[in-house]
Amino acid sequence: MIKVLFICHGSMALLLPAEQSSPDYLLLAAAAAYDVSLHMYMGDNLHSMYLPDNRGMFSVNINVTNGKCHILYHNANIFDTFKIPYENLYYQKVEQLLDPLPSNQDFWSILKEGKTVFEKQLTLSVHGRESTYLVTTEPYHQSYLGFKGIRFFIAAPSQISSNVSRRIGNNAMKTFDDIVGDSPQIISALRLARGIARSDSNTLLLGESGVGKDIFAQAIHNASARRDKPFIVLNCAAFPRDLIASELFGYEQGAFTGAKRNGNIGKFELANTGTIFLDEIGEMPLDLQATLLRVIEQKAFMRLGGSTVIHVDVKIIAATNADLIHLVEQKKFRADLYYRLSTLRLNIPPLRDRGNDVILLARHFARVVCHRIQRSVPAELAPDAEQLLLQLPLKGNVRELQNLIEGVIQLNSDFYIEARHFQEYLGMSPAGEEDSVLPPPPDAPASTIGTAPPQQSLTREALEHALLINRFNRTDTARYLGVSRRTLYRWMERYHL
Repeated sequence: MIKVLFICHGSMALLLPAEQSSPDYLLLAAAAAYDVSLHMYMGDNLHSMYLPDNRGMFSVNINVTNGKCHILYHNANIFDTFKIPYENLYYQKVEQLLDPLPSNQDFWSILKEGKTVFEKQLTLSVHGRESTYLVTTEPYHQSYLGFKGIRFFIAAPSQISSNVSRRIGNNAMKTFDDIVGDSPQIISALRLARGIARSDSNTLLLGESGVGKDIFAQAIHNASARRDKPFIVLNCAAFPRDLIASELFGYEQGAFTGAKRNGNIGKFELANTGTIFLDEIGEMPLDLQATLLRVIEQKAFMRLGGSTVIHVDVKIIAATNADLIHLVEQKKFRADLYYRLSTLRLNIPPLRDRGNDVILLARHFARVVCHRIQRSVPAELAPDAEQLLLQLPLKGNVRELQNLIEGVIQLNSDFYIEARHFQEYLGMSPAGEEDSVLPPPPDAPASTIGTAPPQQSLTREALEHALLINRFNRTDTARYLGVSRRTLYRWMERYHL
């Protein structure tokens, strides 16, 4: 006769001859059912939930009776995170993975008190080797099953930066196909740029403001083997002196007043395996140049307030409109950094040297603007408008031309853009009446005029346009307009700018 015993707790059945039945088998079946219940809970729910997560994960079960702990579950990533060989840790003591007290005091405190933490930076000792990790915990308590515990998610800082970089992706949108022009100067620059894209050497882009150094940087990245990796940009002139270092290299929690609670990842970490574009490199503070030089040479750095060395593989593209050789002679830029950054150099020609490219670019920008503002018929440039464009100084280069075309199209609904549209927008007198683009204000003294008094005043829009393309730098704006700063101030005061 066969006696059948069903244990519903874990959906388990025990079949044995009736004459061999014993109370001990009931205890055995109950223990087995409990074990099955735990594995069903961990396997069916947790495994599917955390399978896509590339962090190391292990779950510690805490005996509600005696407080003893053992590893209930772990994934394979935990061994990659800790850089240790794989071993079966199921039902092993936690000390089999992390070193016991007095090591790992913060970890054991979290485990003992069941604390919830989020990406808390901890120094963990694993098999006698210490390293810094970001730890997240999820305590749990299943009263129905009669157990409690805590799940640990462990990530090395490099894994976090890799995850962030992967989410950021490639921010370089432009390719060489987006660079308009067929002049010998731009064709030569494109040929050299394509060669640079095949190299991982540091690259320095030189050229006046507005020639498109950022476009070339994106195109070089997208033509390189790193095209599917991050493209991270830092404008060295856009941050206060004290913040550039933290933006470049990141910082640990508490590194300075106002620092984020969990620290911050710097641009170099985010750019790992990809490209970092350092725009306006000539504006970098002299003391920080020495730090950047060490990073370039060693391919490693430490966060502000940190003690862990972070290794990166980054292609560096720097750009400037400054005369770096002159800055080196003035001791305002380190010569050794200049030579490190300029392993490969690319001079991007100004628009005035590109001949008919001005017309090609103007037509291109007109089509782009009309498409963006959903004009059914794109604007065309009349012959006299094209002729005027060829005569304008366009000291702001491609950027100034782009803004000029957009401004004229936005303010006029005419199908043909004629020379008079540009003259009105720039505050110029009609051809034959006045040669000066910028007449000085009526109250300007003769010493600042230098020519006969003009017959037409500069419009507010033209002055705002000049300030805009020169980034509101009054010295550059005055130079651009061909007047003294004093005259420029009078114009700004007149229009309450």
